[in-house]
Amino acid sequence: MDFKEASRKIKQLFQKYGGEIRLVFLALIFFWIYLFLYRNPLVTELAPVGQNGVQLPAYIVANQPDEAVNYWFIRALALGKRASIPIELQTLVPQKIHPRSTTIINDMLAPIGFPGIIFLYGSLLSLILLFLPIAWFNILAVSITPFLGALTPILLYFFLRRFFDKKIAETSALLLWIQPAWWYYASRPFQHSTLFLFLLLLSLNALARVCFTQFERAFVRLSWWIVTGLFLGLTIYIRPVELVWVSFAAGLFLFWFRKGWNKKDLVFFGMGLLIAGAIFFITNILFYGAAFGTGYVQPTAIGTSGIITGASVGLGGRGLFSVL
Repeated sequence: MDFKEASRKIKQLFQKYGGEIRLVFLALIFFWIYLFLYRNPLVTELAPVGQNGVQLPAYIVANQPDEAVNYWFIRALALGKRASIPIELQTLVPQKIHPRSTTIINDMLAPIGFPGIIFLYGSLLSLILLFLPIAWFNILAVSITPFLGALTPILLYFFLRRFFDKKIAETSALLLWIQPAWWYYASRPFQHSTLFLFLLLLSLNALARVCFTQFERAFVRLSWWIVTGLFLGLTIYIRPVELVWVSFAAGLFLFWFRKGWNKKDLVFFGMGLLIAGAIFFITNILFYGAAFGTGYVQPTAIGTSGIITGASVGLGGRGLFSVL
């Protein structure tokens, strides 16, 4: 292939996929921008700490309580393979002294909220560290959320492109990248808001695909329905408080485009939701010792976790379901 032929093919490629190529380029730029708080070597390259005779990466100091707690438990799950942390003062003042955003379950420190991001990030990092040095833990941990923050506008682009022209979809993606609130949360590596919106847009794209695509093979179609249910279930799993409006939006989308599916498809969609539900219950058992346990409800007198239907001091004595 001569130079002119290669140039012609590259030009054709840019003419056909120019918008997508620009978006990928912008995603790389914004990923680097969203990492700005943690690109400093003084943050990610601190001296390792000794723990039980093993040299582990230093602890990152986060400036938000929720982030600090999420990081602490992600680290415990990924490096220590444990979901709770012993607390020495428990023997002196039972269930009285613990850091903000934590509670005490069965004499162990447990996170009050956001167990979903802790479990997903901790499990992902555990898997990655099977192949990479443990010294990379901190840089990997702080990179997940900025990476998802850079990818989410591309998901928005692909979803909007189904309903509007490419220019509107591309402009919308750019506006999301530079939106101040998005910029802020995408640069907070242990906050869950970016992960929630990433999974939500992933779910919407999957819903659009199963409703608008004519699959040639039944196996592929049904597999996509399972994956779609799983994505939607994980979205709710990350922020269960959004259950009502997310379920309503998904139901409205399915109803509006009901000609693109049949009742059999919903069975496999439900299977995906059940898989996400199983992950939800496994997470609760892991952190709180009960399938319906939660950190938001005051622990029982014997130290076990409260359940999601129980009364919460923070909710004026009402159960969590009462605010949905």
